[in-house]
Amino acid sequence: MGANEKVFKEFSELFRAGEMERACKTYMHPDLEIHEPPSLPQGGVFRGWDAPIRITRIYTGIWDIEVGPLEMCEAGDLLIWRAMFTWKSKKTGRSVTAPAVEVNYFKDGKAVRMEVFHHDTQGMLDTLK
Repeated sequence: MGANEKVFKEFSELFRAGEMERACKTYMHPDLEIHEPPSLPQGGVFRGWDAPIRITRIYTGIWDIEVGPLEMCEAGDLLIWRAMFTWKSKKTGRSVTAPAVEVNYFKDGKAVRMEVFHHDTQGMLDTLK
């Protein structure tokens, strides 16, 4: 396991355990940028170490989410992961399952940029209708 994969796994464990602020302050760079697809409710560019918290609050207010096992590939300061996601609308009960890929860039041992690619953004939006 590479250093960045280790950072990501430790961050994820803390974040899922509810220690979101500690996870972000420990593993996210102060200059962090997260890019989400602009068509989604959580779309846009979020900046700052707390960006994962702000984004998560948006989409967990809309969907219940199940995430399958992560596949990861690390090369230098780059970590790419892929997983299957099921997005179930809290309002309509409709759901979609599709893969997502995230490209993570690291600087000084912390995530500094994340680019999120959801395979079926229209499917995600359709769950809301």
